[in-house]
Amino acid sequence: MLLPREKKILELLYKKKEEYTTNELARILHISPRTVKSDIARLRKELENDTGCIVKTKAGYGIWLSYSDKGKQYIEQILADYDFNHLVTIENRKYFIALKLLEEDKYVSMESIGESMFISKSTMVNSMNELAPILQQHGLQLEKKVKYGIKIVGTEKQKRIMNGYAIRKIIDNSPNRLDSKLQVFFPDIDLKKVEEILIDAQKKYAFVLADTSYSVIIIQLSICIQRIRQEKRCSIVENELNRDCHECEIIRYIAKKLQEKFQIELLEGDMAYLEMNFLGAKKILTENKLWKDDIALDKQSVEKWENIIAKTDQRYLENLREDDTFKYGLFIHLKAMFNRLNNNVHLDNPMKQMVKEELVYEVEVASYMANLISNDYAVTLGVDEVCDIAMYLAASMERQKARKQEFKKNVIVVCGSGTGTSQFLEARLTRMFPNLIVKKILPISQVESEINPDTDLIISTVPLVIEEGTVIHVSPLLNEKDVEMIEQALQVGKSANYETKRKYPNLYRLLSEKISIFNCDCKSRSEVISLLGNRLVFEKYVDESYIESAFKREQLSSTSIGDNFAVPHAFEGHVKKLGIGMMTLKKPIQWADDKVQIVFMLSLNANSQDIFREVFSELTDITKNKEMIEQILLADKFSDIEFI
Repeated sequence: MLLPREKKILELLYKKKEEYTTNELARILHISPRTVKSDIARLRKELENDTGCIVKTKAGYGIWLSYSDKGKQYIEQILADYDFNHLVTIENRKYFIALKLLEEDKYVSMESIGESMFISKSTMVNSMNELAPILQQHGLQLEKKVKYGIKIVGTEKQKRIMNGYAIRKIIDNSPNRLDSKLQVFFPDIDLKKVEEILIDAQKKYAFVLADTSYSVIIIQLSICIQRIRQEKRCSIVENELNRDCHECEIIRYIAKKLQEKFQIELLEGDMAYLEMNFLGAKKILTENKLWKDDIALDKQSVEKWENIIAKTDQRYLENLREDDTFKYGLFIHLKAMFNRLNNNVHLDNPMKQMVKEELVYEVEVASYMANLISNDYAVTLGVDEVCDIAMYLAASMERQKARKQEFKKNVIVVCGSGTGTSQFLEARLTRMFPNLIVKKILPISQVESEINPDTDLIISTVPLVIEEGTVIHVSPLLNEKDVEMIEQALQVGKSANYETKRKYPNLYRLLSEKISIFNCDCKSRSEVISLLGNRLVFEKYVDESYIESAFKREQLSSTSIGDNFAVPHAFEGHVKKLGIGMMTLKKPIQWADDKVQIVFMLSLNANSQDIFREVFSELTDITKNKEMIEQILLADKFSDIEFI
């Protein structure tokens, strides 16, 4: 049996296809030349057993690998196993266990799984405890039987969804077109063929999947092939397969191609499963008529949606009703989101933390909308979904700022995260750079075929290397450093509407010694909200129901905004006078998924639009000001802080 370092040497020799010196291998592996020689000797001995491989050495020449067709097959199997095992980490170990259990219909002993993953019994038990609630979220149960072991119980549909979720968590939702790690999970399936089918379908039916959904669909198509080959079929319930939806023609096309290329037969249950995945996929929408065609079929839901927008406008005065791009684009996004949530398909938002930190005001508005959506559509939205909505809101607000401007330079934007992200980036670019016109927004899979001589610049949110054209890599939220890079590429001065805020006049005006608490030893979020909330009640800033409302607001989504800050507040109707309570903590505490040490508790009315937006803007800025953060944490009293 080859040891991990010996497998690494085998991988290096196989992939380089030429000689290595002992010293070169020593430098790569961070070991001594003597150790390299010992490893090579063991490797040569291991390969002697009819593997079809020979490690050859020659003084003054180097070390290389010689192999037959049989040897090539042996090496690729060894390296596939090696890659698979090296994907296992402490964080994702539970997902590997899930995959092993999903492979089996019968009971499997915990000892056998632990042995295959080289982990102890106690580690196995801990991992199973972590896995159980995740399985429950997907409608699955762990069933245990004495002397037999454990197995996962649920429908084939639930198992396939969990299978895809586990794989995505392991490969960390890589946005690449076809992550090399993915092949490890499907050793008997040519993923290039699967990808070709999906690419052809996109071209034939004129739709574009966001990169995150692109990889999800590749995974699900592969799972479908794998499970059908194992004779594991999805059953179908009445009305589950919608033969009239416009996705059905796409599904039929893909099913036909899968059957031709992989010699499998998709039954109605399998077709319904693929339809469910496509209905929940994030698509990049490029033409309003596509949205309106879809909306025409769902007038009742549209009326609910327009009512939600009206309520949001009434509260925050953002004129969202006048923005058709926002109204229709987010509606289509929500339909796909509802389909995922109703089927326990969860997509992590890879930009979640960035959105929470950079778009604080937009997240607040999105949280309000999410509450209305949950009530009207009977779905539960989490922080990932709230951040999705925040991106659409941010895009709409940027478009409002960018109206009536002239454009001169042609730009292609590469952004595969979804329609909300791409709309926001386009809107911010056109506002901040009046001399730009965004010609197209593309996922990475379509860039090279769309570049033409009229393209002046390519702005990409994902790593991109192409032979032609100037490429600038930016954050999806277009931060100050990104703006400077674009300015340099365009050889223009400062963009017309860009300004770095250096003052906090609203915070200075609304904070007060009377409602500030320094160096507090609270140990939990609930203690902070209760203590600081009671101070606001005592000083007559808010009514007595404020604290209860603030707790309900936290249940909707956490008010932590990253960088050790949180901004708890209540829903509307509890403010007596405007103000902001402040608390600093001796030690950071856990606030949902974040650590928090500085708390600003808001006594503000959302319909006081200018103040409300400016406060959130200043809060976003202050979280990036290291000097101000240090000053706040060192303060013993309010007068120790200089808001300048």
